[in-house]
Amino acid sequence: MRSILRFTVAAIAVGWAASFSAPSHSQEMSKAKLGEWVQSYHRSPDPEAIPNALKDMSRLRLLDTPKTSQALGLAMGTTGFLSGVFEQNPRRLPAMLRDWKTFEDAERAFIVRALWYSGRPEAREFIRSVWSDRMRAQLDGDLAKTGPPASADAIMVKDPGDLDFLWGRFFATGRAAPVVKIIQAAKLGSRVPRTRDGMINAMPLLIGSAAIRSLTANAERYERVLGICKESLRQSDRETAAILKDIIAKAEQRRI
Repeated sequence: MRSILRFTVAAIAVGWAASFSAPSHSQEMSKAKLGEWVQSYHRSPDPEAIPNALKDMSRLRLLDTPKTSQALGLAMGTTGFLSGVFEQNPRRLPAMLRDWKTFEDAERAFIVRALWYSGRPEAREFIRSVWSDRMRAQLDGDLAKTGPPASADAIMVKDPGDLDFLWGRFFATGRAAPVVKIIQAAKLGSRVPRTRDGMINAMPLLIGSAAIRSLTANAERYERVLGICKESLRQSDRETAAILKDIIAKAEQRRI
């Protein structure tokens, strides 16, 4: 069974700082400190810090092909974060990726996937400029030719890793859309469907549980997430509204 303690819950463990200095070339960050910076980025976006952040991600092996469920969750969250930053700063791509040639093939493939999810024409152009057969071997399909989803904030949540991706998008942009998508997934926790052969499919339960835990923790820490939950409450169906009321109550209690 896949762990639900991925980026969504692993992020909770490091404890986010209210303020965090941007990474500098002279200050290498630990994985925990880098996580704090990523999760606080939406409060004070700093695209000029991305080149050094990418160096730290490379040094910490966060841009490698994931080999465990926890690494996969971190990879999905990091992909979501970078895609959001790239989306909001398409004209800064050359500056943000100035160290492109220093990255390993697997790391370049990782960054290309984030560029693809950004959906920006400038990102597509960059992908075309660096695309190679070696790149195709690292990725699922030819991203130089295929188009990204209409909106990366609206991906279908089929796995806890998709929640990690959406939280990464929120941390990059501060937009409501990825959080709303996570809210919509929260009620999956009350559903335990069976497969055709009668076996229990636990994936919806895992997704719903991870969604609720991460929403509660982030609503406690971020006024922005709490506000999105409250706004969504006014527009939700009865089942989702009950979940949101509980999330909001717990978050507000813990903020006292």
